Amino acid sequence: MRYSAILIVLAIFLTGCSSESDYVDIEEERTVLTDVLTLELSFGADEEKLEDEFLLAGPIILFCVSDAGDVIVCDEYRLKVFDDNGNGKTIIGGMGQGPGEFQYPPFSPTVSHTGYLTVNAFTGINVYYLKTVDSREYVFKEKLNLNRTPLYVKLAEEKLENELVSTQIEKVYQINEDQRIVNFSIRGEQRTRDTYEPPKFDIIVFEKPDTLIELVNYVSNPVRIFGGLYGWKPFYGEFDWDILDDSRVVFTHSAIDVKSDANNPKYFLHITSFETFESFKITQSYLPVEIPDSTKNEYYNKYYSEDTEHDRYLKNYVKEKKYFPPLQDLITDRHFIFVFTYQQNNEGEILVDVFDANSGEFMHSAYFPILPLVIKDGYAYRRTKNEEGFDVVEKYKINPSVYGK
Repeated sequence: MRYSAILIVLAIFLTGCSSESDYVDIEEERTVLTDVLTLELSFGADEEKLEDEFLLAGPIILFCVSDAGDVIVCDEYRLKVFDDNGNGKTIIGGMGQGPGEFQYPPFSPTVSHTGYLTVNAFTGINVYYLKTVDSREYVFKEKLNLNRTPLYVKLAEEKLENELVSTQIEKVYQINEDQRIVNFSIRGEQRTRDTYEPPKFDIIVFEKPDTLIELVNYVSNPVRIFGGLYGWKPFYGEFDWDILDDSRVVFTHSAIDVKSDANNPKYFLHITSFETFESFKITQSYLPVEIPDSTKNEYYNKYYSEDTEHDRYLKNYVKEKKYFPPLQDLITDRHFIFVFTYQQNNEGEILVDVFDANSGEFMHSAYFPILPLVIKDGYAYRRTKNEEGFDVVEKYKINPSVYGK
């Protein structure tokens, strides 16, 4: 472990009516942890170690890790479950319309601390239950079509009265048979090419029998690309959240939870209990990072294809955006919060702010060489490709100093 004293450049953001203004540099010294990750394991492509059914063919990027260390990957219309050593453990589901099967490729799996596994399957949420921590058996419980239930239909209609709406269930944490945390989005339907920024709601509810308790509700107007896609995250920012280990959620919206005071740009994190409904806010300074032309050109090549009024609007929107949002991801591990910023060092490592959700305090920053998908019990996980070009999951040990040990 090494410690690196770096100079972080903070700034004054002068608000304007139509475009972003320049930041005025000031300096603040902060200690940042380095060399914090050690690659411990890579699995998913080892033909000598794994049976054919466990080899990763084309996995969805999202996966999850259980309290027992099971890594659950969506691949080939199934859930491939590996133990904490990367050995194949069990296969869940398969293509089909029967109980526990998937008509469409599954995505966004989650495992709650109570042992429930939920998987988004477009046509509904499949719910499984792990009998014991050491069990190989995830038992199928039910399929939830939350989009069509009266509680969710009513809520969507209330948010956009007299408007066409589209509701998408994003992620679900099943607490028990009758309670769950549900993240979903409600979008106003685009009716013409001139409607570039219809409203979008990002919502988290605590669902109890016959009741939805609203924990989070953001309304924003991200640029909507004609055909259904919303604005690219680096230019607008988006809603990020995760669950903590004590019946709380932490959340932020990187386009909304931002403040520019006289000398110190800040972002905000919110923590709310879904048992007591108590909440508080964490405030943190950050370094605004300018968007390079190469990133803008990548956007143009992906979305700006024709010389239409809509495409010109998008191009101008991107051209005027000068700075990235304050953060690009938020991940929790027990009561620790990891905020991944857009700031990098000369080696391309990402500056991560680490917080203790129990005290509500900033602990320190650290440089991560990767942007993981999951952080669980002191390990960071990501999906990537090995030197031969095959999909694998990598497991990294996080130095205990990151957790203040």
